[in-house]
Formats: sequence, structure tokens, C-alpha cells
Amino acid sequence: MGTDEQYGGDNVTTAPADPALRGGGGSLNQVAKAEGEVALPPPVDVPPDGGFGWVCVAAVACINAHTWGLNSAYGVFLAYYLSHNTFDGASTLDFAFVGGLSIAMALFVSPVATIAVRSTGTRTTLFIGIFLQTVSLVGASFAKQIWQLFLSQGVCFGCGMGFMFVASVGIVPQYFTTHRSLANGLSAAGSGLGGLVYSLATNAMITNISLGWAFRILAIVSCLVLIVCSLIVKDRNKQVGSSLKAFDHTLLRRKEFLMLLSWGFFSMLGYIVLLFSLPNYARYIGLTAHQGSVVGALLNLGQALGEYWQCSPRKLTQKPD
Repeated sequence: MGTDEQYGGDNVTTAPADPALRGGGGSLNQVAKAEGEVALPPPVDVPPDGGFGWVCVAAVACINAHTWGLNSAYGVFLAYYLSHNTFDGASTLDFAFVGGLSIAMALFVSPVATIAVRSTGTRTTLFIGIFLQTVSLVGASFAKQIWQLFLSQGVCFGCGMGFMFVASVGIVPQYFTTHRSLANGLSAAGSGLGGLVYSLATNAMITNISLGWAFRILAIVSCLVLIVCSLIVKDRNKQVGSSLKAFDHTLLRRKEFLMLLSWGFFSMLGYIVLLFSLPNYARYIGLTAHQGSVVGALLNLGQALGEYWQCSPRKLTQKPD
């Protein structure tokens, strides 16, 4: 296409004669095609397998600690509600419903949160979740009737937790290859460690300060930590070409998916019942409120260890490719 001229002993290539390629008007593929060359495929993304990814692991672990971990402390709240008749006319089923409502809303809101990540980005979705969770805790501190607790500690808290979970859960795997399971285990263990700390701290604040101020302190602490973590984390959705689909109905036609869905439903049913009722059961058999919170904290410690070892052992001994 071009001609070479000798100028001062150097080869100088003139502009292509084809007007579609002259002046940068053609793409690299067009140039390659015009010169009879094979167009190169787009570069394949290679995760850094560490580096800034470990910072994201720590940040996501903190996000899990201050969302799922904080929610795990509801067993302490439940024990207090049932022993002090906090809301007149509320039944034991009403109080139990609050905790279940938060978990349910976190899962039901997932399609909406996925759309938010796709349209507004990961960080904006995280901040929406932080706002909802903070408002829920502050609102619960002023609740006087059980329906107000439904809306605050139940619906609003669950929505905030769901937004933050959906926005953060996919970040860590994008940074790793050979260490992916280890990184996932460490980030997931944050929820158990958060439950351990929050179970003990919540009982101490309720006992020594008040129920209302316990909610407000939790709102302030969790909000500050979550803001910092949300500013730190950075997704790689563009690099990996993530396809964010709110709801894939075709999966409902696959038997293996339905079996997995059933397993998740029944395992979560048993897990949540135990997690929320254990501190109150401890008081039922004669233990103190502090001892009940310790029992709940130990359950969360076991959860943290289980989440870590569930993901990491296969990769701890695996040699990199």
C-alpha cells in the first residue's frame, strides 16, 4: 500500500494510498486486512493474582463484618426483646419475624441491586446500601411500636445489607487465579468475625448504656467503616467483561440448579434459626445475658473458621501453574 523512499540513509514510509486508512480513519483490523495480515484477537485479561487484590480482600472482609456480622448480633437483640417486653402487644413470633425479615429482604433485593451495579457502578451501589443500613439502625433506636421495628431493623436494614453484598461479593474473585479460594475464604470469614465482636459489644452496650444508644453507636461505627471500605475497593468489571444479569429465568429449567436452590433454602433455614435463637435459649436454661452473648459469639467464631477452611485448604497446597 505504501512506498519506501531513501532519505538520508533511512527508510521512510509514506501514508497509505487507501483513503479509508489514511489519517487514522481505519481501525487496526482494517489496516491488517488491507495489508494481507491476520487480525489479532483482543487481549485476554490476566488477573494480578494479588497486589491490590489483597487490599480488596481486607476491605470486603470488613464490609461483611459490618453487614452480615452485625446482623448476626440480632440474637442478642432478640434475647433482650423477649426478656424485657420492649414493645407492648408484640408476640414472640413478631420479634422472630424481624430477624428473618432482614435476611429475606437482603436476598429479595438482589435483582434490584444487580441492576444498580450495572447502571450506576459498584461504589454508588455500596453507598446506597450504607445509607439504608445507617437509616435503619437510627430509626430502630427511636422505634416505639413493633411495626416500626419491622420497617427499620427488618426491611430497611435487609435492603441495605443486600445492596452492599451484591456490590462487593464479586470484587475479590476478579483479582485472583491461583489464590482465589484463599482470598474468598478470608473475605467471607469477615462475617463470622464481625458477628463475634458485635455479639459481645451489643450486649455490653445494651446493659451499660441503653437499647436506643446501642443502635445509634452501631449505626455510627458501621457507617464510618463501610464508607472507608467502599472508597478503597475497586472492581474490575470492565477488564473481565462481567455480564450483570438481574434474573436469569432459564436457570429454573435446570434440575441441578433447582437442587442447589433447595439445598440453600433448607440449610439457611436451619442456620438462621440457630443463629438468632441461641442467645435467648441460653437465658432460658439459666445463663446470664452476658453468657448468652458469649454463646452467640462462639457460634460466629465457628462460622468464621468454617467459612475460611471451606474455601482455602484446596489452594493452600496447590502449586501455581
